[in-house]
Amino acid sequence: MPAIKNRYLDIMAIGLSAVCVVHCLALPVIFAILPFLGAFNENPVVHRLLVSVAGPLCVFALVRSGGWKHWRLVGLAIAGLGLLGAAAFLPVLAVYEMPMSVAGASLLAVLHLINARQPHHKAACMS
Repeated sequence: MPAIKNRYLDIMAIGLSAVCVVHCLALPVIFAILPFLGAFNENPVVHRLLVSVAGPLCVFALVRSGGWKHWRLVGLAIAGLGLLGAAAFLPVLAVYEMPMSVAGASLLAVLHLINARQPHHKAACMS
């Protein structure tokens, strides 16, 4: 049963990454069509909130599954969370916020896809 829970954590993290990518790519088009909704996108709290939820979920899913023992997965997590965090919390990088966020969310989605397919889930849950 815990191996199934670990996979659900990875699936939730992949879904959260997808929400982030849709937010970054689709919402500007929607805001161009309906400009009054653009006020919600300009608020940096939205991006900071998404990163504040994605970060702990990513780390929890990786630690719970035992994926933190694989340096490649840890590298993807650091790169993805670093890009998301820098884009959300460093105003100097506001010009690059969308590509950095999309790249960071994509890296995290790949991380969790790999993590969900790793055989380490069963080994981590049995100990």
